[in-house]
Amino acid sequence: DGNAFTIMKRKATKVSAGDILRIEHVADDRPEEIIAQDLPLDILFEDEHMVIINKAAGMVVHPAAGNWDGTVVNALAHYLSKESPFGSGEFVQQDGTVAAEQGEGVDVEGTDGETVFLRPGIVHRLDKGTTGVLVVAKTRAALAALSEAFAARNV
Repeated sequence: DGNAFTIMKRKATKVSAGDILRIEHVADDRPEEIIAQDLPLDILFEDEHMVIINKAAGMVVHPAAGNWDGTVVNALAHYLSKESPFGSGEFVQQDGTVAAEQGEGVDVEGTDGETVFLRPGIVHRLDKGTTGVLVVAKTRAALAALSEAFAARNV
């Protein structure tokens, strides 16, 4: 048709009046469940409300495109259901399955609308290449309080 076009790869791409958009539906390859995996975690602190870990560089925090397993969330699903002396919390069931609907309605800073299912209890992010402290809530109340504290820069 002779019209030049640009492939938009970011959600935040701005469009202008008169731009012609072509939308293609891409099949959703997200998993239907989080698979509990026995992966190493460096746990710094844990109680019945939260677990704080030292995330290793190279480990992705939660499942996302290209990294559907081998994440901190996969490791936590296993640890919390099988090994935690403080119990699995509200997001992970005793069999290792994730009940992330417990986190629905809790506003988590910086999630860009990501489904809570893929990030049960995750309060904040750390990039894949970053080593650092990661705070994970084990209850809905802890998720709400910790998310609010992070958003207010009190943590």
